[in-house]
Amino acid sequence: MTDTWELLARWPGGTVAALASAGGSGAVATTAAGLHTSSDGGRTWTWSGLGPDPVAEAVAVSPHFVTDQTVLLGTGSGVHRSIDGGKTWRPVLVGSRVQCVAATPDFATGDGIVLVGTQADGLLRSEDGGRGWSGANAGLLDLDVTAVALSPAFARDRTAFAGTASGLYRSRNGGRAWRLVELGPEAPAVQAIAVSPSFGDEGLVLAGTERDGLFRSEDGGQRWEPVAAFPEPCVTCLAFASGPGSQRIVVAGTAAGVAVSRDGGETWTLEAPELGPILSVAVAEGADGGAVLAGTTEAGIVRRPLDGTGWTPANQGLAGRATVGLAASTAFGPVPLLVVATLDTGILLSHDAGDTWAIGHGGLADLAASAAAIVRRTDGLPSVLATFAGGVFRSEDLDEGWRPVEIGTDPDACPTALSVAGDTGHGSSMVLAAGRGSLSLSLDGGAAWRAIPLPRPDAEIVSAAGSPDLARDRTLYAVVRATRTATDGTVEHDGLELWHSDDLGRRWSRWLHSPNATVMPVVVPRAGDLDTAVLVGHAGRVGRPLRRAQEVRRGERRPLWQEAQIGNLQSAVTALAISPHVRRDRTVLAAADAGVYLTRDGGATFGAWDHDLDVPLVTALALTATADDGLDAYALGLGGTLWRRRL
Repeated sequence: MTDTWELLARWPGGTVAALASAGGSGAVATTAAGLHTSSDGGRTWTWSGLGPDPVAEAVAVSPHFVTDQTVLLGTGSGVHRSIDGGKTWRPVLVGSRVQCVAATPDFATGDGIVLVGTQADGLLRSEDGGRGWSGANAGLLDLDVTAVALSPAFARDRTAFAGTASGLYRSRNGGRAWRLVELGPEAPAVQAIAVSPSFGDEGLVLAGTERDGLFRSEDGGQRWEPVAAFPEPCVTCLAFASGPGSQRIVVAGTAAGVAVSRDGGETWTLEAPELGPILSVAVAEGADGGAVLAGTTEAGIVRRPLDGTGWTPANQGLAGRATVGLAASTAFGPVPLLVVATLDTGILLSHDAGDTWAIGHGGLADLAASAAAIVRRTDGLPSVLATFAGGVFRSEDLDEGWRPVEIGTDPDACPTALSVAGDTGHGSSMVLAAGRGSLSLSLDGGAAWRAIPLPRPDAEIVSAAGSPDLARDRTLYAVVRATRTATDGTVEHDGLELWHSDDLGRRWSRWLHSPNATVMPVVVPRAGDLDTAVLVGHAGRVGRPLRRAQEVRRGERRPLWQEAQIGNLQSAVTALAISPHVRRDRTVLAAADAGVYLTRDGGATFGAWDHDLDVPLVTALALTATADDGLDAYALGLGGTLWRRRL
C-alpha cells in the first residue's frame, strides 16, 4: 500500500429523481448526492454542489442557465433557489413537501410566474420569480398536486395544467383558478403532464397517469382521449423535444422502461425495459441532433441520440450515490469489517477490507440508510446497526438478516444518527441513537434501549457522542439544531449547538453555538489520551475546549475554545476520526469541503492530506489499526466512492 489515496470501491450510477434541459446542449440532473450539470447533451456531468435536501423531487431551470446559473429545486422541505448553478442554495418556500415545479422563462429575473404543487397544501403561486407566494387552489378538489405544466405561450394564453391524485385540472387565468377536466368515469391519478412546444398552434398536451396509461388532447385540453396503444399503464414522466423539426417527438418514462413517440403521442414504442422504472426524462438539444436522457432508480442516467437507437449509460462525472455513513472495525479479526450507509441503496457490507461488497436488503422496506455502526453484542459477537426512515434495524448475521429495533414509541422521534460510546466493561458496546426529539442509550449492543433526557424539550438532536469511559464518567455530548424566532414570528434555523452532560443527561450545559454550521462532527478521546475532553468540527475549524478557562455569556458558563482552521470559515467540516493509538501517535483526521486534513499533535494544527483524493465531498472518515501496528485511513466520498490510505 502506497502513501497515496487508493480507490477501494466505486458504486456508479444512483437515483436520478429529476432531469431538465438547460438551453442548447445543457442539462441538469438532481440526485441524492446533489446537483449535476452537463454542457454536452448529457454525455458527461459535473457535480455542482450538495443539494439542500437529499430528497429533491422537482427542478426548474432558467432557459439562460449558461449565463445566469439559476435553478429552482422542489424538495421535501419546500423550494430552494440557486443563482450559482447549485453551489449554494437559499430557501424561498419553507414547510411544504414540493412534488412539482413549473416556471415561465423569465422567472430567473424575478419577473416570472412560478407554480409549485405540494403534497398537502395544493398549488402555490409566485408572481415575482419565487420571492413571495400565495395559495392558488380555487377550483381544486384535491390538494395532493403531483404534476404541473405551463403553456409555452403562457404570457399570451395564460394556460396551465395541474395533475392531482384524483384527476386533471386546467387554468385559463395564469394559475389563479382551476377547472376539473374529464378524463373518464373514474378520475385517474395524474403523475406527469407535457405541453407541446407548438401548443399555441396545435393545442397538443399529454397527461400520464399512475395506473390508467396516457391521455391525449389536441384542442388545448378541453377534450381528452386515452392512447389505446400505449404500452404501459404507469407513466411517471413526460418530455417533448423542442428543436427545429423535432416537435412531434415525445418521450415517456414508465414503470417498465422508456416509451418513445415520433408522431406527437399517437403511437409509441417501448424501449429499454431492462432499465426498470424511469423517474425522469429530458431532451437535450444540440448541434449533433440532440439526445434523450432518462433518469433511473439505480443505474444513474442513460442516453439515446434523438435520431438514433440504443440506450447507453451516461454516468461519466455523475457522482450520484448518496454515500453518507461509514463504520470500520478490526475488533473482530485482523481483516477490517467495513459498512457503508447510503440514502439510495441501503447498507453495503464488506468482510474482506473492501475487496468485495454485498448489499443488505433482507427485511428492509426502506433503503434510505443515514447511519451505521458496528457493535459488540453481549455474547461478544459483532452486529451492525443502521438507521432508516422506518427506524433502527439490526443485522446479527452481518449480511441480509435485518430486524427492527424497538426504540421508544413516538414515530416522529425516529433516530437518524448512531455512535458507539465504548464498552460496558462486560463485553458489549454502548450505543447512542439520536434524532428529532429523541436521544437513547443501549448498554447491550443495540438490543434494548432507554431514553436519555434532552438538552431542551423537543430538541432536534443532529448527532450524539459519548465518552469511551461512559460507564464510569457518564459524559455525553449532543449536537442540537439551533433555532431563533424572526421578527414575523416564524422560526428559523440558527446553526448548530454543542451541549454537554456529565450525568447521563440529567443536566445539560451549552458549550458552543456555531450560527453558520450546517454539520458538526464530534469525537471524544479516552480520558488521558489527549489534553482535551472533546474535538469538534464546525465552520472551517476544529475546536478543543480549554480545560480550566471559561466565559459567561447571558448567564451561561461555557468553556473557551482553542481552534485550528482548516479550509476557510465558510467550509463545512464534515467528518472527524481519531486514531485508536491516539495517546501515542496523537493522530486525528478531519474532512472539510476543501479536502482532508491530518494532525499529529492532537488537533492543535492541521495540514492538507488529500493528495490524489478525487471526490466532490468527503462525508465520513475512519481510522483502523493494522497488523504491523500502523494505521489505515478510510475516506467515504459523496457520490459513491471509498478510498484507503496508509499513514
